[in-house]
Amino acid sequence: MGQLDRFLAGLALAISAAVVGAAYLFRFESYSAFDRLTWALGFALGPWIVAGAVAILIYAAGRLLRFQPPLIELFFALAAGASAITLLQAFR
Repeated sequence: MGQLDRFLAGLALAISAAVVGAAYLFRFESYSAFDRLTWALGFALGPWIVAGAVAILIYAAGRLLRFQPPLIELFFALAAGASAITLLQAFR
């Protein structure tokens, strides 16, 4: 992994940890502690699943157009962006 890959991976993980904390504290207040934790983890995993699907679609389209996009950088950049949006939704 290159330096950019490690930076994007760390950024995505840090934002996801913030999403879990914010969702646990602010988003699901009326549930029990275990339910709040499971909902918060699910809330944080959603962007990673969507980022994986979108990265694969972009990679496949790039391969069809005879262009090879960097898959790892693309995935972590999408995961960081989607997690940042989820963090804003958790504070809403």
